Amino acid sequence: MRDYRTKLILLCFTFLSFAAVNIAVAQEPPANVAGSWTIHSKGPDGRDRTQVMQITQHGGTISGHYQGPGQQGELEGTINEQHILFHTKTPTALTFRGRVDGPRVEGTVQGKRISGTYRDERGMGQWNAVHSE
Repeated sequence: MRDYRTKLILLCFTFLSFAAVNIAVAQEPPANVAGSWTIHSKGPDGRDRTQVMQITQHGGTISGHYQGPGQQGELEGTINEQHILFHTKTPTALTFRGRVDGPRVEGTVQGKRISGTYRDERGMGQWNAVHSE
């Protein structure tokens, strides 16, 4: 009986310690990416392209408008700390992944640049974006 009680106490202590560490290591707030952006990309075919997007942000959720060569439409996605993921609702759907960089103001990264990869029906390409001021 005593071994059971000792094991139960140790298990409870381990669980509470783990929970306390997770609370203490709180996530950073999502980077601020709201506004107008100019995207420069190199597609799977090796061609350079320029696109623009307008992003609206509510916490970790983003939405907005995308305009690229020959197509335009809505975009939607998420941002978790400095990691962004969004896709376009266009005739040729695009999925963008990247990392947001910029100065911190009151603990929140103010997005000035984003870089990463994107995928379309032909494959994967590279992209970077700059915040239009």
